[in-house]
Amino acid sequence: MLKILIHRVVASFFILFILWISFFPEPLQIRYKDTTFFILLSLLFLSFLKNGFDPRRYFFQKRDLFIWLYLVLISFNLWFAQDKKLAMGFYKDLSVVVIALYFLIKNELRFEEIKSMMRVLAISAGLISLFGLWEMVSGTNIIYEKYIGNVFYSRFIGNRMMATLIHPNILGSYLISCFPLAYYFFKDERLKRCRWINMPILILISIGAILTFSRGTWIAFILMVSLWGLLRKRWKPVVFIWIAFFIFIMAANQPLSNLNKSIRYRFNIGTLINYTKYSHRTTQYLVTSNMLREHPLAGIGLNHYRMLFDKYSARKFSYEVMIPDSVYLMHLAETGLLGFCGLVIILIVVLRRGFNRLRTLNANERNLFFAILIGFIGLLFSMAFFDGFLWKTPLYLFWVFITILSDVIKTN
Repeated sequence: MLKILIHRVVASFFILFILWISFFPEPLQIRYKDTTFFILLSLLFLSFLKNGFDPRRYFFQKRDLFIWLYLVLISFNLWFAQDKKLAMGFYKDLSVVVIALYFLIKNELRFEEIKSMMRVLAISAGLISLFGLWEMVSGTNIIYEKYIGNVFYSRFIGNRMMATLIHPNILGSYLISCFPLAYYFFKDERLKRCRWINMPILILISIGAILTFSRGTWIAFILMVSLWGLLRKRWKPVVFIWIAFFIFIMAANQPLSNLNKSIRYRFNIGTLINYTKYSHRTTQYLVTSNMLREHPLAGIGLNHYRMLFDKYSARKFSYEVMIPDSVYLMHLAETGLLGFCGLVIILIVVLRRGFNRLRTLNANERNLFFAILIGFIGLLFSMAFFDGFLWKTPLYLFWVFITILSDVIKTN
């Protein structure tokens, strides 16, 4: 009876966890980070007891070694970091997230519970997009106006959607990760009335991703849909999305375009060329290269990029942009080649296992698993354009997807 109770508590927690990371903005997630970690670790301990208190079976099966290898490889930077306390704090938080999410999901959740979790994620994304649509139409967001500070608010309100995730880039990465799930639940429903319920969710997520007007989100979304079409041999969606993209770019470059001025500016070809040459993003590549040249193996230390930015940059920038707008650049600079190899190993193992697992599942399971896999790849694409591990929602989603795709979830 106690085992059943613990299992149900963990399964219920993950539904609430999805709602937490979807509807509660980053400042709240940071404020209650320790509470979240305490709950995760408490549930992990209860699950460990429930499953026989056997460390080898629970934590150290052969299929789990890639997780431990990653944590070991990124830990080498702790010995060489200039501010060891700063690096250790970031490493501790990351380790709690990785270990708790991976082993709780692996040891407690089964396929049907994963399906329920993903359904909640897709519905949440649709509701957030609906809220974001009202934000764009009304030109106001009550959350940031009255309850939670948002330094980006005055810059983006009415021009780029933020909804509950405080920044268009973060919202965009979240929505494109959820888009394949929404499509799966739309196609999976056999009852027409249920399909009519799921269709608005799919449409809202699509609109939300577009209205972030995040170039990284758009590129990631186009690449994700193109990959989906390539793997499923469905070319019409691929052709449609590329044609729509080029039509928009042409419209944005017309001098008499009715598009919002700031949006037209973001997608103007001349502006993009200048942005590529002279913006902070170009400097970030140079800064990362300089950091890596001086600290090739172990990197400069976790959470040190901003602290050491001026040392490696020939130009001065505001605090906001003194960070690599790419999770991959961040790993290279802060954890060196060792840590970056750990990340590459994680991705190779998970993607290989994910595609191999597709061959062993029945049709219903395979379609959901494929949607999760494509959503994860979309998240990987989007993380090339922002520092994903510094934001709670994409970080948590990343490790949830990692566990599901790494072939440790039982299907019955």
